[in-house]
Amino acid sequence: MPTARITVTIDEETLDELKQRVGPGELSAYVVEAVRHRLRIDPIEELLAQLDSIHGPLTEGDLEQGAAWLSQMTQRLSSTQAP
Repeated sequence: MPTARITVTIDEETLDELKQRVGPGELSAYVVEAVRHRLRIDPIEELLAQLDSIHGPLTEGDLEQGAAWLSQMTQRLSSTQAP
């Protein structure tokens, strides 16, 4: 894949933390992965905001119902898997 060189401004504290986290020569790869992650997440957040504007935000009851459903499905799935 072709690449392009860009200039990014970042505060020194964040840069220091980033350099501690990644090894020499891995800074660009780390930043690219972080940007790719945001590019995957942003459309999901935009969709959720649209759904909230159409249907209203989730209520505590909605969240409890979803958690109960997830628990049931997890149990169902685990019971169908071979030991």
